Amino acid sequence: PEVIDDPGPLDPLQWERLRRYPMASAAVILGGGVPGTEVAAVMALEHKRRPDGGGYPALQDGRDVHPAAALLSVVDVYEALTARRPYRRAETNGNAVRIVATGSGSEFDPGMVNLFLSRFGHTPPGSCFRLRSGEVLLGVEAIDGGVRGLIAEDADGELLHIPQPTHVPFDAIQGELSVLETSVRPAAYLDHVEAIERRTQGRPSGGGR
Repeated sequence: PEVIDDPGPLDPLQWERLRRYPMASAAVILGGGVPGTEVAAVMALEHKRRPDGGGYPALQDGRDVHPAAALLSVVDVYEALTARRPYRRAETNGNAVRIVATGSGSEFDPGMVNLFLSRFGHTPPGSCFRLRSGEVLLGVEAIDGGVRGLIAEDADGELLHIPQPTHVPFDAIQGELSVLETSVRPAAYLDHVEAIERRTQGRPSGGGR
């Protein structure tokens, strides 16, 4: 709902609208009459529920939140934390992961937090880091005491058309960057890299025109 982009504190009416949107979303999904969307509707309805009994809307029958909704709850908050809002800056991927991990058992289902961390780790793919050399590393995975990834921006702030694969130790990293602190857009840049690889693989190895 548009209230999430309101730069000021929400008034009681806005809070009420915010709390109604899971039910409204579920109704829209079911109202489409598309077979097989029942789980999606449940996910929309329940993903704001919390293991500690908080959240919204209240479930009157006392049943547990659907596992898919519990996982969506984790992903939804992670996405919200890493997105810029009018009332706060975007968190780095690493900070967002730490916030999610802190909410395990209270705000989030512990099993779903563990699943999220097992897939993305504490250094999610797509995290951007400023190296002590001034360059920007687009991380792919944390491995062997450092981060494997691509040098995507040089020390002068210029995007590299041809990325430089590398593995840097943790002590070579100055800090993690939010989306507003670098010109690197991870998804678009990785698509660019994939396109380069496809063109390279399709090129004749020798003797071609």
